[in-house]
Amino acid sequence: MNWESLTDPHPMYDPPWDIIWTPLTYEKGASVLHMLRYEVADSAAFFQILQDYFAAYCYGMPRPGNCPTSANRSPAKTTTGFFNQWVFEAGYPKFEYFAVTEPAGDSTRVNLTVAQVQPETFADFQAHADLYLYSGGVPQIERILIEAAPTQEIEIMSAFDVDSVKLDPLNWLLGTKSRRDDLTAPILEASDPSSPTPAETAFWTPAKPAT
Repeated sequence: MNWESLTDPHPMYDPPWDIIWTPLTYEKGASVLHMLRYEVADSAAFFQILQDYFAAYCYGMPRPGNCPTSANRSPAKTTTGFFNQWVFEAGYPKFEYFAVTEPAGDSTRVNLTVAQVQPETFADFQAHADLYLYSGGVPQIERILIEAAPTQEIEIMSAFDVDSVKLDPLNWLLGTKSRRDDLTAPILEASDPSSPTPAETAFWTPAKPAT
Protein backbone atom coordinates (compact mmCIF):
# COMPACT_ATOMS: atom_id res chain seq x y z
CA MET A 1 0.00 0.00 0.00
CA ASN A 2 2.93 2.34 -0.62
CA TRP A 3 0.81 4.00 -3.34
CA GLU A 4 -0.99 6.08 -0.68
CA SER A 5 0.64 9.45 -0.16
CA LEU A 6 1.36 10.10 3.52
CA THR A 7 1.71 13.85 3.04
CA ASP A 8 -1.01 14.58 0.47
CA PRO A 9 -3.61 11.79 0.65
CA HIS A 10 -6.74 11.75 -1.50
CA PRO A 11 -10.01 9.86 -1.18
CA MET A 12 -10.87 7.24 -3.75
CA TYR A 13 -13.85 9.34 -4.83
CA ASP A 14 -13.12 12.20 -7.25
CA PRO A 15 -9.31 12.27 -7.02
CA PRO A 16 -7.23 14.77 -9.02
CA TRP A 17 -7.23 14.01 -12.73
CA ASP A 18 -3.55 13.00 -12.81
CA ILE A 19 -4.04 10.13 -10.34
CA ILE A 20 -7.35 8.74 -11.61
CA TRP A 21 -5.75 5.76 -13.35
CA THR A 22 -3.66 4.64 -10.39
CA PRO A 23 -3.83 2.00 -7.65
CA LEU A 24 -5.73 4.52 -5.51
CA THR A 25 -8.83 3.84 -7.60
CA TYR A 26 -8.06 0.33 -8.84
CA GLU A 27 -6.47 -1.44 -5.85
CA LYS A 28 -8.34 0.43 -3.12
CA GLY A 29 -11.62 0.00 -5.01
CA ALA A 30 -11.11 -3.76 -5.15
CA SER A 31 -10.17 -3.82 -1.46
CA VAL A 32 -13.35 -1.95 -0.51
CA LEU A 33 -15.49 -4.55 -2.30
CA HIS A 34 -13.49 -7.28 -0.57
CA MET A 35 -14.21 -5.68 2.81
CA LEU A 36 -17.89 -5.24 1.96
CA ARG A 37 -18.17 -9.00 1.45
CA TYR A 38 -16.77 -9.53 4.94
CA GLU A 39 -18.93 -6.77 6.43
CA VAL A 40 -22.22 -8.26 5.22
CA ALA A 41 -20.99 -11.67 6.49
CA ASP A 42 -23.01 -13.48 3.83
CA SER A 43 -21.60 -14.27 0.39
CA ALA A 44 -25.06 -14.70 -1.14
CA ALA A 45 -26.11 -11.28 0.16
CA PHE A 46 -22.90 -9.73 -1.13
CA PHE A 47 -23.40 -11.00 -4.67
CA GLN A 48 -27.04 -9.91 -4.53
CA ILE A 49 -25.84 -6.40 -3.68
CA LEU A 50 -23.68 -6.44 -6.81
CA GLN A 51 -26.58 -7.69 -8.93
CA ASP A 52 -28.93 -5.06 -7.51
CA TYR A 53 -26.39 -2.32 -8.13
CA PHE A 54 -25.91 -3.43 -11.72
CA ALA A 55 -29.65 -3.72 -12.36
CA ALA A 56 -30.35 -0.28 -10.93
CA TYR A 57 -27.55 1.66 -12.62
CA CYS A 58 -26.48 -0.22 -15.77
CA TYR A 59 -26.04 2.03 -18.82
CA GLY A 60 -26.21 5.02 -16.51
CA MET A 61 -23.80 7.19 -14.59
CA PRO A 62 -23.99 6.02 -10.95
CA ARG A 63 -22.16 7.81 -8.17
CA PRO A 64 -20.39 6.13 -5.25
CA GLY A 65 -23.16 7.55 -3.06
CA ASN A 66 -25.51 5.04 -4.68
CA CYS A 67 -23.57 2.12 -3.17
CA PRO A 68 -25.07 2.35 0.34
CA THR A 69 -28.57 2.37 -1.15
CA SER A 70 -28.02 -1.03 -2.72
CA ALA A 71 -26.13 -2.42 0.25
CA ASN A 72 -28.70 -1.32 2.81
CA ARG A 73 -31.34 -3.40 1.08
CA SER A 74 -29.46 -6.53 2.08
CA PRO A 75 -30.33 -8.51 5.23
CA ALA A 76 -26.96 -7.44 6.66
CA LYS A 77 -28.07 -3.76 6.70
CA THR A 78 -24.64 -2.38 5.91
CA THR A 79 -24.49 1.23 7.05
CA THR A 80 -23.57 4.27 5.04
CA GLY A 81 -20.62 4.86 7.38
CA PHE A 82 -18.72 2.02 5.74
CA PHE A 83 -18.67 3.83 2.41
CA ASN A 84 -18.08 7.23 3.95
CA GLN A 85 -14.74 6.25 5.47
CA TRP A 86 -13.43 3.96 2.73
CA VAL A 87 -14.63 5.82 -0.38
CA PHE A 88 -15.07 9.47 0.58
CA GLU A 89 -12.19 9.77 3.06
CA ALA A 90 -8.49 9.37 2.39
CA GLY A 91 -6.05 6.85 3.73
CA TYR A 92 -6.20 3.51 5.47
CA PRO A 93 -5.54 2.34 9.04
CA LYS A 94 -2.28 1.11 10.49
CA PHE A 95 -2.99 -1.09 13.50
CA GLU A 96 -0.59 -2.10 16.22
CA TYR A 97 -1.90 -4.52 18.81
CA PHE A 98 -0.84 -6.33 21.94
CA ALA A 99 -2.52 -8.85 24.23
CA VAL A 100 -1.98 -10.49 27.59
CA THR A 101 -3.84 -13.41 29.08
CA GLU A 102 -4.80 -14.33 32.60
CA PRO A 103 -6.77 -17.18 34.18
CA ALA A 104 -10.40 -16.42 35.04
CA GLY A 105 -11.85 -19.44 36.75
CA ASP A 106 -12.23 -22.17 34.15
CA SER A 107 -11.70 -19.64 31.35
CA THR A 108 -8.95 -17.40 30.02
CA ARG A 109 -9.32 -13.64 29.91
CA VAL A 110 -7.64 -12.03 26.90
CA ASN A 111 -6.95 -8.31 27.26
CA LEU A 112 -6.35 -6.87 23.80
CA THR A 113 -5.09 -3.34 23.14
CA VAL A 114 -5.35 -1.92 19.62
CA ALA A 115 -3.77 1.36 18.52
CA GLN A 116 -4.21 3.20 15.23
CA VAL A 117 -0.85 4.71 14.32
CA GLN A 118 -1.48 6.04 10.81
CA PRO A 119 -0.39 9.64 10.12
CA GLU A 120 -2.53 12.42 11.53
CA THR A 121 -3.56 13.31 7.98
CA PHE A 122 -5.65 10.11 8.03
CA ALA A 123 -8.76 9.71 10.16
CA ASP A 124 -9.24 6.94 12.70
CA PHE A 125 -11.19 4.06 11.20
CA GLN A 126 -13.98 1.85 12.48
CA ALA A 127 -14.00 -1.72 11.28
CA HIS A 128 -14.98 -5.25 12.16
CA ALA A 129 -12.15 -7.77 12.17
CA ASP A 130 -11.47 -11.39 13.04
CA LEU A 131 -9.23 -12.00 16.04
CA TYR A 132 -7.74 -15.49 16.07
CA LEU A 133 -7.12 -16.90 19.55
CA TYR A 134 -4.78 -19.88 19.28
CA SER A 135 -4.53 -22.76 21.70
CA GLY A 136 -1.94 -25.33 20.69
CA GLY A 137 -2.15 -24.09 17.11
CA VAL A 138 -5.95 -24.48 16.96
CA PRO A 139 -7.75 -21.16 16.37
CA GLN A 140 -10.87 -19.82 18.01
CA ILE A 141 -12.24 -16.94 15.93
CA GLU A 142 -13.80 -13.89 17.56
CA ARG A 143 -15.33 -11.09 15.49
CA ILE A 144 -14.46 -7.80 17.16
CA LEU A 145 -15.35 -4.17 16.50
CA ILE A 146 -12.41 -1.78 16.27
CA GLU A 147 -13.66 1.69 17.13
CA ALA A 148 -12.59 4.89 15.38
CA ALA A 149 -10.24 5.85 18.22
CA PRO A 150 -6.46 6.18 18.68
CA THR A 151 -6.42 3.35 21.24
CA GLN A 152 -8.92 0.78 22.41
CA GLU A 153 -8.94 -2.03 24.95
CA ILE A 154 -11.05 -5.13 24.35
CA GLU A 155 -11.66 -7.95 26.80
CA ILE A 156 -12.47 -11.41 25.48
CA MET A 157 -13.27 -14.52 27.50
CA SER A 158 -12.21 -17.87 26.08
CA ALA A 159 -12.86 -21.40 27.27
CA PHE A 160 -9.42 -22.40 25.95
CA ASP A 161 -5.87 -21.90 27.19
CA VAL A 162 -4.92 -19.14 24.75
CA ASP A 163 -1.22 -19.06 23.86
CA SER A 164 -1.19 -16.77 20.80
CA VAL A 165 -3.32 -14.16 19.06
CA LYS A 166 -3.42 -12.70 15.56
CA LEU A 167 -5.55 -9.91 14.14
CA ASP A 168 -7.18 -10.43 10.73
CA PRO A 169 -4.83 -13.18 9.48
CA LEU A 170 -6.89 -13.64 6.29
CA ASN A 171 -6.48 -9.95 5.40
CA TRP A 172 -10.12 -9.02 4.96
CA LEU A 173 -9.37 -5.56 6.31
CA LEU A 174 -7.50 -2.95 4.27
CA GLY A 175 -4.58 -1.71 6.33
CA THR A 176 -1.47 -2.96 8.07
CA LYS A 177 -1.62 -5.04 11.24
CA SER A 178 1.48 -5.38 13.43
CA ARG A 179 1.60 -7.40 16.61
CA ARG A 180 3.88 -5.77 19.19
CA ASP A 181 5.69 -8.75 20.61
CA ASP A 182 8.26 -6.39 22.10
CA LEU A 183 5.84 -5.09 24.74
CA THR A 184 5.37 -6.48 28.24
CA ALA A 185 2.40 -4.35 29.28
CA PRO A 186 -0.94 -3.81 27.51
CA ILE A 187 -0.19 -0.17 26.64
CA LEU A 188 0.51 1.11 23.15
CA GLU A 189 1.79 4.51 22.14
CA ALA A 190 1.66 5.83 18.62
CA SER A 191 4.84 4.90 16.77
CA ASP A 192 6.55 6.91 14.07
CA PRO A 193 4.23 6.42 11.06
CA SER A 194 7.07 6.99 8.62
CA SER A 195 9.11 4.10 9.97
CA PRO A 196 8.66 0.53 8.68
CA THR A 197 6.17 -1.58 10.59
CA PRO A 198 7.79 -4.39 12.61
CA ALA A 199 7.46 -7.84 11.12
CA GLU A 200 5.20 -10.26 12.93
CA THR A 201 6.65 -13.42 14.36
CA ALA A 202 4.96 -16.73 13.74
CA PHE A 203 3.77 -17.18 17.31
CA TRP A 204 3.81 -15.24 20.51
CA THR A 205 4.43 -16.45 24.06
CA PRO A 206 2.13 -14.37 26.27
CA ALA A 207 3.59 -12.35 29.07
CA LYS A 208 2.10 -12.21 32.52
CA PRO A 209 -0.34 -9.33 33.01
CA ALA A 210 1.18 -6.11 34.24
CA THR A 211 0.75 -5.55 37.97
